[in-house]
Amino acid sequence: MIRSEIQCAFLVAIMVLAGRGLWPAHAGEGAAGAAAPGELPLALKPWKTWDFSKAVGAPSEWRFYANSVEKSTRGYVVRLEKNGALLRNDKLNFRALDVSAIEVEIAFPEKHGRDAAPLRPKEIRMYWARGADVERSKEWPFDGERSVRLRLIPGKKQVWRGDISMHGNWIGSIRDAMISVNLPDAAAKEAGPVEILVAKVVFLAEDWKAER
Repeated sequence: MIRSEIQCAFLVAIMVLAGRGLWPAHAGEGAAGAAAPGELPLALKPWKTWDFSKAVGAPSEWRFYANSVEKSTRGYVVRLEKNGALLRNDKLNFRALDVSAIEVEIAFPEKHGRDAAPLRPKEIRMYWARGADVERSKEWPFDGERSVRLRLIPGKKQVWRGDISMHGNWIGSIRDAMISVNLPDAAAKEAGPVEILVAKVVFLAEDWKAER
């Protein structure tokens, strides 16, 4: 009887906290009310922005892994010839707990291949390395266990987002990050290199931690 009363009291407390926004709706994998793929709490705002169409956030901190990269007024035009690493920033140094998500703005061709159909990536991921990871392998400190998939935000053609706040390895000091792109298997074979536009990279944080 006492145990049942304690359980009821605990559930009531959770409901009250959730209503006040103090208990995360996505606490626990598959929890009721969890955000759908690609969706994040509305309270998240930019914490650090690299806008490649402007001189904001020192875009030169990011290095591109492509043979052909051209600067334009809208960002960097990149010709992808293979899957894998797209760009990397090894000059990072911040606490993982300060950042909740990543967002990238990448435009893919609206007409590609023999069918002139819109091209969408098979997968976009962000990999990261902490201080200890960099010490073990500074040249390439990335591992699939420290990565998150980015998904297209509903209603936006070019913005891809990934929630990293609940990832078990998003801890410590973040020193390095890499974004990779995998295209559909037949994409490059049909029409050669794929031209994409990389416009922006943004780390997002809870409102009170965001940039001002």
